[in-house]
Amino acid sequence: MSFLYIESYCNNKQYRDFLSQYGIGVLWNLHNDIIPLDEKIIITIATLITINQDRFLPQYFKLFIQSARKGFDLQDIIKMIAHHSFFSEQRRTEIERLNVIAVDALEKTKGEQDYIEGRKTTLNLEALLDAAIVVASGEVTAIERMLDNICNKPKGISELQLRVMMLHQMLYSGCPCAMIALGIMQEKGFSKHVISLESGAFKKQLAQDPSLYTKTFISLYGQKAQEVIDQCYKADQFFGQWVQCVVYGDLWSRSDVSIDKSIATIVSLIALGKAKLIQIHLLGFKNLGGRVEDILAIVAYISDQGLLSQQYEEIALERISNVYPEKLSLKELLPVEQLSASRKAIVDLALMVALCQALKPEVLKNIALNKEQIQELVLLLITYCGACRVDFALYRIESFY
Repeated sequence: MSFLYIESYCNNKQYRDFLSQYGIGVLWNLHNDIIPLDEKIIITIATLITINQDRFLPQYFKLFIQSARKGFDLQDIIKMIAHHSFFSEQRRTEIERLNVIAVDALEKTKGEQDYIEGRKTTLNLEALLDAAIVVASGEVTAIERMLDNICNKPKGISELQLRVMMLHQMLYSGCPCAMIALGIMQEKGFSKHVISLESGAFKKQLAQDPSLYTKTFISLYGQKAQEVIDQCYKADQFFGQWVQCVVYGDLWSRSDVSIDKSIATIVSLIALGKAKLIQIHLLGFKNLGGRVEDILAIVAYISDQGLLSQQYEEIALERISNVYPEKLSLKELLPVEQLSASRKAIVDLALMVALCQALKPEVLKNIALNKEQIQELVLLLITYCGACRVDFALYRIESFY
């Protein structure tokens, strides 16, 4: 990955800077001695296909062709991904059609290949693709099965390699998928004797001004702030540093912590089927002055649009009842009427980012924020939705204004 590559397709400066500083500067360079760059490109391709972000594939196909060492064949990789049990028959057909794009990329990059001679594949490709797909899906049972079958097995990959892969994927599938997978590894007893992946740069930042990287946690979570921080570090040392320095130390802190940011976070997690993870964010919402009626109205509004299954609605309501002692139901409140036009627009914006839908002009018009504030709000969602979904939204916002 290079800065010139980012410059060529990112039209938003904040987003460009984020990718340069944290994407290339950190995640793409995270322990290339454990997972080399070639394999990281393969992981990225598998992740993008899993989260249905096919429009970004031509750029990564070209990167793969230009940098891949001998022994890796792009069309074979696509076929292997298409035959993974995670995908439906319809999606498999769509993936197989990506070979047309791959052939086109091969034609356009003839003579540009820079193969590295004398190096052998360091990871089992089938195991690597299996792991990348199920981690990007965020499905607990699939991750558990994957860990049982390939982690530290002769034809699998090591737990250290898995952790580096999961952390790399945060840029594309978001932190929730990584946190789910790292948490399952911990529950299964992995990573107890593995070296720490902590970042020296982040460690130095935290040591220089510890209070700077805890104040946002305190604003949101009050007395539970340190517990939240500790939970992130418990999942993984580098993950804890990332959350503290990047998520809360940068993205959440670019302006005053607001209830709009809290709402966008909760809505995006619900929309992506991660309702189980909203409880701590509900506490932040409550501490910022959010009422139970407000959050129930938001859940009902999402449900009324047909974007919330019965299962996830029940999970969301259970999490709400854990944070708010009041026992209120959606039907009793007729709660959608309690949402202002601006609040509905914030919910719509988060839904459109998470579901990668085209932003409607009326949504942007109804939000009581200026262009820079809206862009900052969307940029925050890199944490929860991944960079590709945010890229699409920022492009639309830039076009609208």
